[in-house]
Amino acid sequence: MVRWRPVAITAVLVLAVSACSHPPSGPTLAFGGARPASGTQSATATTPPRAPGWYSATPPPTKPTTMYWDVAALDATHAWSVGGGDGYSVDAPATTGHPLVAKWDGRQWTRMELPADWKATGVSLVAADSPTNVWIKGSPWITSPDANLTMLLRYDGSNWQQVAFPPGATPSSLTITGMAVVGGHTWLVGHEGVKTIIQEWDGQTWKAHQPPAECTQGGTSFAGMPNFCNLNSVTAFGPDDIWAAGNGAWAGFKGPLLLHWDGTGWQVVQVGSYNEEFTLVAVAGRSGTDVWAAGHINMGGKQLVVHSDGKSWQAFRDLPDAVMTDLTVDADGQPWLIRTYPPASTTTFTTYADGKWTDTLVPTPNGASGVSMKAVTAIPRTRHLLAVGGVDLPTNPVTIQAHFMDYVGKP
Repeated sequence: MVRWRPVAITAVLVLAVSACSHPPSGPTLAFGGARPASGTQSATATTPPRAPGWYSATPPPTKPTTMYWDVAALDATHAWSVGGGDGYSVDAPATTGHPLVAKWDGRQWTRMELPADWKATGVSLVAADSPTNVWIKGSPWITSPDANLTMLLRYDGSNWQQVAFPPGATPSSLTITGMAVVGGHTWLVGHEGVKTIIQEWDGQTWKAHQPPAECTQGGTSFAGMPNFCNLNSVTAFGPDDIWAAGNGAWAGFKGPLLLHWDGTGWQVVQVGSYNEEFTLVAVAGRSGTDVWAAGHINMGGKQLVVHSDGKSWQAFRDLPDAVMTDLTVDADGQPWLIRTYPPASTTTFTTYADGKWTDTLVPTPNGASGVSMKAVTAIPRTRHLLAVGGVDLPTNPVTIQAHFMDYVGKP
């Protein structure tokens, strides 16, 4: 999540990644229960008061195989999560499985109905800047990397409407990996082969942005490869303060990449890591002077987390090997990472406070064989976090069931 958001329902079935070290075992948690991840207290997922900690939450009813891939929050009563695969059958992959959008009202998650003529089988990205401007990105079942389609819906507070995206309207290798919405503008990032994709919707039309010259000019980078900038994630603090993360290579450089939009152009931001094959999978923060980005090497190797206070960058390299999946930053400026330890499908929420990193193991629910959380978001101006993903069920073949969690911080 490279930062990886699925482009088709095939991704729901394939969770295998390279083997890494494993965190210690932890308590179990029943489906729909609300015991915190520490395993010390019982309560319903929406009954205050609750002790600080992670709790399981109840997703809308679905049929395996289902997985939620992304989540976005505006405030304490407006959040959305997206996924796919509802009712998917491996025997009929092209005709089964339905897209999923769930809405959080501060008390519970409910499923939202999508247009019947929308042909996506899964939704991988969601972003919003108001309850009347919510965007989701989906795709249909695909059979090859060159058959991607990008399908967009916008919610105006009452109805979902399709928004045409001409670059992704015909089968191609174009892959959208990140989306952000700010000031009524929608930003998409991704790639098409080695071509960097940055697109902006201004409310009327799409505009293609050129990446920095380092991404496209100067010949080859290394091993005869052309220069490239591969973007996996984007976040927006304002119309002239947008950050994109990924990896890149050009003459004299290869490694983790951050780009910044200042309202007039995109620039490369140096984070102090050169000639290291790290990929940044996520970028988040509270403002342009409090930015965090996180990534790894080779989908499960060494970890890299970087932080900027607007003056300089600090790098953290001491986390155990894992797959870095997502990142958010809470109202106190505390970063939260989702890290997965394959092949056992174990996941930790990892946070940094008081000069040290702390892991909280996500318990595997009773009746499941593993858990993989895919996205986490902080609810602005609160100490409340929401996380979504899925659990492996011990079936043959393996099926997956949606799994939601929320975090209650200290008062």
